[in-house]
Amino acid sequence: MYKIIRKIIAAAGVIILGGLYIAAFVSAFSSQGSSGDLFKACIFCTVLFPILLYGMGLVHRAVTGRKDPSDRTDPSGSGGDEKKSSH
Repeated sequence: MYKIIRKIIAAAGVIILGGLYIAAFVSAFSSQGSSGDLFKACIFCTVLFPILLYGMGLVHRAVTGRKDPSDRTDPSGSGGDEKKSSH
């Protein structure tokens, strides 16, 4: 389930960044008075958005204690996810 959510969030991030690139491109060639400010805002968000996502990933890793997001073991080491044998 976690991998599906992660893929959906990644796809949404790609769509948002693509939209920002298109908006920056259109605003760069627009002749309106505020196009310069819109272009600067798009470029700023294009840089800031991935940095924020990376930072959120770092905080999540620090809070959960996992080094790898796909690691489902208990960070306390109690072995809660061990498979039991049916001997």
